[in-house]
Amino acid sequence: MTHLTQYLIDLPLVPAILLKVTCVLSVGWILHCGLARKNPRWQVLLWRGVVVGVFMVTLLTPYHYMPIPVVRPSEPVLPAELFPVASPVVVVHTEAGPAPEPQSIDASQPSFSLSTWVFEHAWALAYGIWLLVTSVLVLRLVIGYIRVKHRMCASYPATEVMQQSLDRIARDLQCQRRIALRCSPDLATPFLTGVLRPTIILPEEMQDSERETQLPAMLTHELVHLMSGDLIWMLVTRLFSTVLWFHPLTWKLCDAHGKACEAVCDGVAADYVGDADHYAAVLAHVALRVSGRLPGLAGIPMAREANIVTRLRRLKQKIDSAPLTRQSVTICVLAGVILFTGLGGLNFVHADTDSHPPQDTASHDGTPTEGEIVALGPHEAESRSAVRETPDEAIWVPLPVILPKRTFEPRRGSPRLDFPVPRDVTNVALNKSVTASTDPPFKGTLAQIVDGDKEPVMEAEVELGRGTQWVQIDLESPHELFAILFWHFHRQERVYYDVVVQVADDPGFTRNVRTLFNNDDDNSSGLGVGRDQHYLETYEGKLVNAGQAVAQYVRLYSNENTLNDRSHYLEVEIYGRPVR
Repeated sequence: MTHLTQYLIDLPLVPAILLKVTCVLSVGWILHCGLARKNPRWQVLLWRGVVVGVFMVTLLTPYHYMPIPVVRPSEPVLPAELFPVASPVVVVHTEAGPAPEPQSIDASQPSFSLSTWVFEHAWALAYGIWLLVTSVLVLRLVIGYIRVKHRMCASYPATEVMQQSLDRIARDLQCQRRIALRCSPDLATPFLTGVLRPTIILPEEMQDSERETQLPAMLTHELVHLMSGDLIWMLVTRLFSTVLWFHPLTWKLCDAHGKACEAVCDGVAADYVGDADHYAAVLAHVALRVSGRLPGLAGIPMAREANIVTRLRRLKQKIDSAPLTRQSVTICVLAGVILFTGLGGLNFVHADTDSHPPQDTASHDGTPTEGEIVALGPHEAESRSAVRETPDEAIWVPLPVILPKRTFEPRRGSPRLDFPVPRDVTNVALNKSVTASTDPPFKGTLAQIVDGDKEPVMEAEVELGRGTQWVQIDLESPHELFAILFWHFHRQERVYYDVVVQVADDPGFTRNVRTLFNNDDDNSSGLGVGRDQHYLETYEGKLVNAGQAVAQYVRLYSNENTLNDRSHYLEVEIYGRPVR
């Protein structure tokens, strides 16, 4: 599996949504460039479809991150003859050297680190910045709407002749809505506003008799905006760009959609007046009077200085802007729905091996099944070739673990089955070097995690900080690992959340990282969605089948528990043998 594939599998929810949104926007811009010389209605349909597609992708993607209960089959019990034992197993522990003395901590030294705090709260800071900027942009939209309201209050009804001219054009264009017509001394260009009560505001000078020939072109242009739903869609695209202000592909989206809408209105208005040159002259005259201070955030002005040259060039080229056929629009809409639904439902997951029993890996908390084949990576395959067992080493025995005393009766009726391992397997984590995400811990020392004391007493407990925390054990050399056994705190019933066990070849966990256990069903720790189940802490600890993975570093994650918001460890034991 490539690093890119693993990254896509383990991608958290928000980055996964942003990746899919980027794909939709990228396709939109590619098609926009390809439709540059086509009917501008296609570009209008394209950008409205892109907005809807982003909404669909955002709505469908989280379904893959919802926890799904997984019922695992009962683990088979191997017959005793598969693991012959000639005599009772005698576990002999070699004496280990004295545990290293914990380093003294200077209480006067400040423990707060700005870089660490920023790293731990990176998502919260990102959400805060996004919310702040979004609020400012929304406030800007509200201010624009208030300005338009003030312009409406300052305007007055147009003459009866002008209103009749508007009604006649509306009948010709088969517009069923009633549109108010007003005049304002503060405007230099015709302006359409009002989603519920559409109103066209004209410059005061349009009441002059010499401007009468320009009136049909202006009114037709604004009526086409209304009939095409441009007021609503321009508001939607502005809100869309406001929410995704940080995404570069949305910075020009409103402008691209607005230019396409203007091109459609220009083409229809030019056809209605019957003279494209006359309409271009009217458009140029209006553009010359534009002051640049238009209340465009809550309405649609007829002309803007920024795109007037492009619009005049399109009129000269006489690009077709006829309505699209119903059949072609239906086909495009259906294709878009299928595409966006598929993209929203797309999710990279590990291949389900349940349908191939001979190749199933061993369960994390059970015994290997008969005829099991464990898939190995290239590093493991090379190391495994160096640890071929001789007939004497092929004898398997129960895991040589000494359990702590029981403080309460576990809910399950029978104790855990013996876990078979080769005879020369020992606890290779004993007194090894330990690092952690909280160093020093709030209680205890990191050396206590591998000192062999797993009794549920407060003196043996190591307490880490809030949120996702980890401890890491350096085995000092590559080892062939068979089982990882750990105890969080088992004096009373607890469930620790987001328990993840990983092994790797380097301390930074960047090379050959493998996940052996993961019950983080909502990916709140950012390590991928886990399929393993949560469990109650007991005196037996949690046993994870390492599947004979070869690694030097072992890291265990957890994220608070049912009683408090801290992570705790009593002991971690790693059963394996050095690679020979």
